[in-house]
Amino acid sequence: MRIQIQVLCCVLVLVMSAPIMAAEGKFGGTLLGGWAFPTASDPLDGRDGYPGPSSSSFDSTWTLGSEAFFRPTQAFSLGLGVQYWKMVASAARSGGSVDEFISMETIPVYALVRYLRPVEKGLSWHAEAGLGYAFNNGGRESGLDAMSAGMGQSTDPDIDNGICGFLGVGVDYFFNPRLNLGLSLRHWWLEADYDLTASNSGTIEKGVINANNLQVFFGLTYWFGK
Repeated sequence: MRIQIQVLCCVLVLVMSAPIMAAEGKFGGTLLGGWAFPTASDPLDGRDGYPGPSSSSFDSTWTLGSEAFFRPTQAFSLGLGVQYWKMVASAARSGGSVDEFISMETIPVYALVRYLRPVEKGLSWHAEAGLGYAFNNGGRESGLDAMSAGMGQSTDPDIDNGICGFLGVGVDYFFNPRLNLGLSLRHWWLEADYDLTASNSGTIEKGVINANNLQVFFGLTYWFGK
C-alpha cells in the first residue's frame, strides 16, 4: 500500500507540471477491451476458522469497458469508468484433484485521474490511477457441482462487493486531435470475502478471494467539445 501511495503522489506531481497535450476537446469517451492476467499465486484462502483449498489458481480472461472523461486543463483528465471481467478459479482439496471450482464476475465502477504527456507529434504516454467499488457475483463450476452431488444438496457461492483500485501506464497514438488509440497496462487490486452455503446445512465454508490482476488492453477515445 505504501508503494501505491508513493506512485500516486508521483502521478499527481507530474500532473501539476504537464505540457500541452495533443487532444482537442474538453470531453472524451473511450471504449476499451483486452486481457486480464491474475497476479495472486494462491487466490483462495480460508477465514474465520474455515480451511481453504490446499491449492488454487485463477485463469486469465478477457475484459471490456467504457470510460467518460472531462479535461479541465491540457495536462490531465478526470474520468468515470466501468469494466467487466469473469475469472474462473480452479482448486484442489488435500490429496484431491484440481477442478474448476467457482467463478467470479466483477463489474468495477470507478473514478480515475489520467496524466498525458506528448512524446512527439501524434504520440504520447500516460499514467493513471483509479479508485472504485466492485460489484461481484459468484458462480458454480464443475468442482462445486461435484461437491453438491456428493453432499446431496445444492451448494452455492456468495461473493461480497468491495472497494477496488488500480495504477496504470500506457502509450497513445493520435490519428487526429479528436481521435486516439491507446495501449495500456493496468494493475487492479481487489479482494473479497466469499461464503459457500448448502441448501440444507447452511454455511459450510468461508474464505477470501484475492482477485488482483494485471490487464493489457486497447482503448479507442474520441474527444469532443471546446
